[in-house]
Amino acid sequence: MKSPSAAELLSIEIAALEKKQEAELLELKQSLRDKYESLKPINIIKRTFSQLTSSDDVKNSIVSEIAGITAGALSSKLLFGKSKNPLKVIGGLLFQFLVATYVSKKEISIDKITEKLSNFFSGKMNQEEEEEEEKKEV
Repeated sequence: MKSPSAAELLSIEIAALEKKQEAELLELKQSLRDKYESLKPINIIKRTFSQLTSSDDVKNSIVSEIAGITAGALSSKLLFGKSKNPLKVIGGLLFQFLVATYVSKKEISIDKITEKLSNFFSGKMNQEEEEEEEKKEV
């Protein structure tokens, strides 16, 4: 057996490097496609939204803000109603702002809200069941 000549070794090395270059080029093209897809505006929005909704702190702060705004609007409407008097309108807006700020600053978590709601409804259901049992006994 004859050992391969230098030219044959060189051509084998060249072929191996060309295959490696083709594989790296394909990998680079795929990476470029991935980057292009990730930089599309819709994908940026989706990624940002998913990051925002995955954080518990953000969820709790959103719930707190919504609860504050709702409580402020409801309390303002209940106390001041629809008025054309400018002083009442300003007073209602100020009251709404104060209530919204107070409620949103309170540490309210989703767990606490769901727990209170479930206790409230289960308490009502238990109370209704007890009343039905008392009616059956009488």
